[in-house]
Amino acid sequence: METKDVRAYESFQDMLETEGLENVLPGIESVEEGIGIYRGFYSRETEALGVLALHVSQPIQPRNAVTALLQSLKVEGVASLLGLRATKGTLVSALPPPRSRLLASFLARNSESVPSSKLTVGGRALAKHVNRSSAGWWGACSGTETAKNKVALKAVCRIIDQASWMNTHHLPQSTHIFEIRVQDGYGARWSSDGKQFRGFVEPPMKDGHSSKWRH
Repeated sequence: METKDVRAYESFQDMLETEGLENVLPGIESVEEGIGIYRGFYSRETEALGVLALHVSQPIQPRNAVTALLQSLKVEGVASLLGLRATKGTLVSALPPPRSRLLASFLARNSESVPSSKLTVGGRALAKHVNRSSAGWWGACSGTETAKNKVALKAVCRIIDQASWMNTHHLPQSTHIFEIRVQDGYGARWSSDGKQFRGFVEPPMKDGHSSKWRH
């Protein structure tokens, strides 16, 4: 705290009446009651030497500063600060799901009905998707299930870490999805709450649907 001002008074009564009970002793109903409180700490002889009132400023608490900032930004401002983009169909009130949830749904086992299978949801998705990019952006997703899982996890972490575009929006004939893309346009999609991995996506391209996004 920083001392901003020091004011001298002849007695506790003068100080309380001038400074105001609500500022000095909040909750105390009368000056007499306030004087009685000070009498418990200071004798009349000490009071006769004079009474000082210190005016101090309390430093802004980080929590209060952050709260004030978020309130001023509102949901739209926070979304922009986090890198979310607004397009046609954007769910403006949505914030990005936590990274832990995105990875949990990505790493979920693809088939619970086959106990011996180790293939993850993400591993299966990349194995089906990888050949769409002739440039080899996704890497080589082949070999054992463990190997496929490893390549897929590396790919999705690359997308999350290098994200330059994020959006929670509505697709035709679909519910809201959360989508992340890197600068090159490659990306991944989840359900809007991040609890279901929906697959990988290629960069936007002309006649993408007719070519099945192969390039």
